[in-house]
Amino acid sequence: MKAINIIIFLLCAGGILAGEESVAPEQRVERYLTKATVRGYSGSVLLAMNGKILLKNGYGMADTEKAFPFKADTIFDIGSITKQFTAACILKLEMEEKLSVNDPLSKFFDAAPQDKKTLTLHQLLTHTAGMVDGLGSDEEMISLDDYLKKAFAADLIHEPGKYEYSNAGYSILAAVVEKTTGEDYEKYLREKLLLPAGMKETGYVLPQWDKARMATGYRNNRRWGTTFEQSQYEKGVTWHLKGNGGIHSTVSDLYLWYQALRKNEILTEKAKQKYFTPYVQEGEGVDSSYGYGWSIRLDEQKHKTISHNGGNGYFMATMAMIPEIDFVVIASTNRNPKNKDVIAERIAQLMLTDLKELDDSFVTQYAGTYRLPSGSRFSVDFNENDRAVFHLDQSEPWVMLGGDDSDNKKTAEQFDARTSELLKAALSGNVERVSSLAGLPVAELSEMVGNFRKRLEEANGKWKDLEVLGSVSRRKGTFYLTPVRLLFERGNEYRLAVWKGETLVDLRESPEGNTKEFEPQGENRFRAESNNRTVEFGMDGAVAVLRITATGQTFIAQKIND
Repeated sequence: MKAINIIIFLLCAGGILAGEESVAPEQRVERYLTKATVRGYSGSVLLAMNGKILLKNGYGMADTEKAFPFKADTIFDIGSITKQFTAACILKLEMEEKLSVNDPLSKFFDAAPQDKKTLTLHQLLTHTAGMVDGLGSDEEMISLDDYLKKAFAADLIHEPGKYEYSNAGYSILAAVVEKTTGEDYEKYLREKLLLPAGMKETGYVLPQWDKARMATGYRNNRRWGTTFEQSQYEKGVTWHLKGNGGIHSTVSDLYLWYQALRKNEILTEKAKQKYFTPYVQEGEGVDSSYGYGWSIRLDEQKHKTISHNGGNGYFMATMAMIPEIDFVVIASTNRNPKNKDVIAERIAQLMLTDLKELDDSFVTQYAGTYRLPSGSRFSVDFNENDRAVFHLDQSEPWVMLGGDDSDNKKTAEQFDARTSELLKAALSGNVERVSSLAGLPVAELSEMVGNFRKRLEEANGKWKDLEVLGSVSRRKGTFYLTPVRLLFERGNEYRLAVWKGETLVDLRESPEGNTKEFEPQGENRFRAESNNRTVEFGMDGAVAVLRITATGQTFIAQKIND
């Protein structure tokens, strides 16, 4: 599983429009999910509070080609939510006095090299061991011995003590479970934790699922399949996934887990305190901390919010709870990244705050195409989360709205050129050149580069040209984002290159074009937190206008009617 950001609940009130005081919160949630489904959401949701299930349903299609709808009992890949089960296994073994979270790796692995001998289980559990994130593709079959050889040979990415998300660390924890118990990781998990909690439909391969109930994963509307199929679970679970991701479950089973934790049926209160302790901040400026397989923060009402999400580029799932008020929401989707884990966040907002939904008249008044004084254009609409979605297909509005005050013009131009050359090399099938420009091994790129142009031209006709829209920075220059429009005979496709230093860390498809979302702030204002840009909608006489604040200046765009 690739590392992803943990969900952060923004339980704050909106303020653009008055809400409907008489509508029950769960009815607002149902209305929201209906809107989300119209815009392409598919998945399952369970919402419970005070021991009562308020909503349990499926939305959209679990398998579009076979016309199988998503249902409440549809089985899905829970991604990195798997980590909480691995952490619970370690705590269970500590309860049984078979190990301690303070034990070093040398206690379990004679082959642990000098730089890893003293790493503790606590450091692996909290992502503070300095281990690399991943060691290969989720789908690559690899034995435990070979996996440990790779893990122990890999250099630590920093001194122990600093937080850095590591999937490899959790796979090593799964290996600790096997070393300690003499059993397969899933067998121990199922017998000691899952079945005692009543969870018969959670696991890798042991549950006797009807495969027709498994959700199919999609990315940018292209079918991928199930994780069970793609990761060849019939041959055994690869160690690139075991312990860190890839477990399957249902929203009902995950709710049973929540109940078992709440009632101390699996872990003692003492063990649970360790489980939910916020040990280390999840990055500079982040208001959440990591426990043992959970992300933890205080909401605005000072309630401890405990959550984790997981995804693999096709599936996304989120489980979040506030034990103090007996609140839990579990949400899945099989269409990632189109539907990210904002679903659970929005449900929590609708249930627990006086969040006001965007009024239809506001949307009608301000959605549309805008023109800057230079003549450059962009369009705006509003999604089910009341975010303003800017479609930025020209360079000037993209740099203005997507840029950052720490952008360096010379560096941006270098990434413009580098990205252009990389995509041209990919379109010509030159994998060696792509490898050199991306800073990645040829082996990781061969399949992608080999099929790149063929797949694009099959869908869009002959490739004609490409246009780089302009590189912008994030995190004070740590990352640069470079959107590119690829022009074909029958239309355009978009890619977003994400650079960290001279290494390409992602090349995302953007089926809806180059977009940027802004969160509502009240009083007609919206803000993009990632680059601290703000916009404000208003009227200039009879004409709708948009005031854009960027680089200490204000720019005015007018809505036009074409």
